[in-house]
Amino acid sequence: MTGDTKKPLLKKLSFWAIIGVIFAAIIGSSWTYYLNRRGDFILSIDTIQNSVKPGETKRIKVSINIYDGYKKSVKLDVSGKPDKVYIDFQPPVTHADFGYTSTMIVTVGSDVTEGDYKIIITGSGNDGKEHSCPYYLTVLSKTLKPPETPGGIEGTKGTTENLGENLYKIGYDGITFGYLKLPSEIDMITLYLMEGNKPKEGSTVIMEDLKGEEINMISRDDFLKNLGNYINSANIHERKLIISAHGEKTQWYAANVIKFGKDPKNLKYLKQIKMWHPVVNKVIEMQGWINYP
Repeated sequence: MTGDTKKPLLKKLSFWAIIGVIFAAIIGSSWTYYLNRRGDFILSIDTIQNSVKPGETKRIKVSINIYDGYKKSVKLDVSGKPDKVYIDFQPPVTHADFGYTSTMIVTVGSDVTEGDYKIIITGSGNDGKEHSCPYYLTVLSKTLKPPETPGGIEGTKGTTENLGENLYKIGYDGITFGYLKLPSEIDMITLYLMEGNKPKEGSTVIMEDLKGEEINMISRDDFLKNLGNYINSANIHERKLIISAHGEKTQWYAANVIKFGKDPKNLKYLKQIKMWHPVVNKVIEMQGWINYP
């Protein structure tokens, strides 16, 4: 009887042992899957659009924004670039040791056809995750020369979309430069173009319109209507577009007046900048610059 009673018990133990092994395998595989799939990243670049002459090089910061504990390395690559436009990443594979950043180096060959190109930057994690973002490259004509006055307007394809509550989407020929928050009390604008990063005599001029007239105390409506043209022209001539904003009762120089940015939900006040004022002939602080040369 003793042997007979042991057999059902062994059978029960074997059954539960098998169930335990199966359960452990399921839990283990699910946990492994979770560990491998948790977290993710978003790819972004410092400058979404550049206007480049043949033979020139631009350097753009690429950031991998991680969340939920993502720790995998990410390889960077591009697609859609035209022939003889060379794009390298330093480093080409980024991870936590590099702060999840890289520098994209764009070199335009001497005989690249002028035009607008949409290039896709792709980040591929070693866990299979993949994300991308666009980069817009405008290749200028080899014969393009700045006008005699570096404040001239190049092109008239600027666009402005009123989004309400003094928020405006600013672009040029299908490319979005950013979003502008312009307080309602600002009704007059003067624009300056500054060459370089340090204020020095002769480095700043008042911008000029298509008629060669200075853009000095123009109306709010004219400023908004043409801002895309202004930013595009400043980029072409590689100069900072500096804004001096005026109200009916006062002149604004503070850096907490105008907001601008690529994300309408995360706009930042323009930073003050020192420039050589072409009228008073001395260095003063101005509202800030709005483009990304």
